[in-house]
Amino acid sequence: EERVLKIVLPDNYDKNRKYPVIYITDAGTENFNMALSYINQLTKNNSIPEVILVGINQKNRNAELDVFWSDNGKKFKNHLFEEIDPYINSNYSTSGYNTIIGHSDGAEYNHLLMLEKNNPFHGFVNISTNLNNDVSTEIEKFFKTPNNETLYYFISNGKYDSEDRILAGNKIDSLYKVSQNENINFIKKDYRADHQNLVSKSMFDGILFVFQDYRNLDNYASFKDFSQNYPIKINRLYGFIPNLEENDIDFYFGKIL
Repeated sequence: EERVLKIVLPDNYDKNRKYPVIYITDAGTENFNMALSYINQLTKNNSIPEVILVGINQKNRNAELDVFWSDNGKKFKNHLFEEIDPYINSNYSTSGYNTIIGHSDGAEYNHLLMLEKNNPFHGFVNISTNLNNDVSTEIEKFFKTPNNETLYYFISNGKYDSEDRILAGNKIDSLYKVSQNENINFIKKDYRADHQNLVSKSMFDGILFVFQDYRNLDNYASFKDFSQNYPIKINRLYGFIPNLEENDIDFYFGKIL
């Protein structure tokens, strides 16, 4: 069947550079425009790297974002893994670092994607998740399994959301706290929000979280340490070699003074 993708490239897109990709489901809603607005603000201020944004429209949301993993849910997973991701990688200069943003059923569907062996995503922004399909045992095992690749996993809970969604976010948080998996960066944040406005209140934080190591100077003792090791780390995590920024140099110059 014919499908529609919304693809937004950075203003100064250069095919010779590598770009992380942010995918968002429910792209037929205001969520896509919200993500685009936040990304524009963050990239213009160099808080995150320049990225490619891909919006995925749903034709039948309940069937496609099926949290009970019926044939329709698996078909949409295959569409993501075997068609959309390869299409973006073939037609654009991508770094191999993919994030997916989902809300409500999209958030719960995301952690099912995370459990798949051929999952192409390294960052998850799950807004108002649930465990209608209780895969907490599988998530616990996933958290405890050593993995050479770094994963960024953000969950937002709304204080005024339904109790089952709040409990689901809290349960996943408790499973992570006992895993002690250094390769998984996880946070669950609570907001004074209901099911709908939780998107606007938490998506910004989620995007920042999955790029938390970009321009993070905390672990470099000197400018020499930073200039030698920071590009290596960013390339390993996000798949591109960053430019050294004037403001970063100013930070170390100030320490020298």
